[in-house]
Amino acid sequence: MKYKLLGILVPFALMISFLSMPAKAGDGEWGLAVGLKAITGDLDTSGSEHEFDTVTGKATPEVNTATKSASAELGAIFVEFAGRNGVLGFSTGFEYIPGAASLGTSARTDTDLSGGSEGGASATYTAKAEVEDVITFYIEPTLYFGNFGLYPKAGVTTLDLNTLETISSGTDSSTYPNKTMYGGVLGAGIKWQHDSGFLVKLEHTETNFKPYDETSTTGNKNRIKAELDYSATSLAIGWQF
Repeated sequence: MKYKLLGILVPFALMISFLSMPAKAGDGEWGLAVGLKAITGDLDTSGSEHEFDTVTGKATPEVNTATKSASAELGAIFVEFAGRNGVLGFSTGFEYIPGAASLGTSARTDTDLSGGSEGGASATYTAKAEVEDVITFYIEPTLYFGNFGLYPKAGVTTLDLNTLETISSGTDSSTYPNKTMYGGVLGAGIKWQHDSGFLVKLEHTETNFKPYDETSTTGNKNRIKAELDYSATSLAIGWQF
């Protein structure tokens, strides 16, 4: 995947470098910047499932916990309004990651208690999820040293979390709803911008999402709580009009 992303970015960089030559993006000028990003990151998830008794409707002592990490190499597009006045600059915009990324799969085997402790059949429960349609809105106040700029980054990320679990067997079963997640973004980066408008950005960000906390819509109404964190480093190239 990494080589495919680089294969997209390199010809794009060459194309932009030629197209941007007639343009100007110097001091005191503001405009629209567009480009592509190659992102490598880690999705870290941790969670717990609290089981409920179907007869009493109360929580049982059993709590299942798990942690999972998955690496993902992704491509994104970004659009931002950017400019500078002397050594001070400012950018605000959004980026979009198309496609979906898996959060990994975890499984456990339990005894189906619907038939009592004797003769109960065992069943394997698989927890799996994926994220898609990742959109980040951000701001980047920038301090310039010539054509180089240093910036902190802050913003908000939204994504769709799709649950792909296989955990329905007898009375010990659950189905959890898909959900749109929101997370806060903090990071920092460095950019280089040619007088023509051609720009390169290298940055690192950390995103912490609001916990997923839902009750099963089926079966014995189990409740799941999960934390999702995303750490990413990206290389972006673009052109400011």
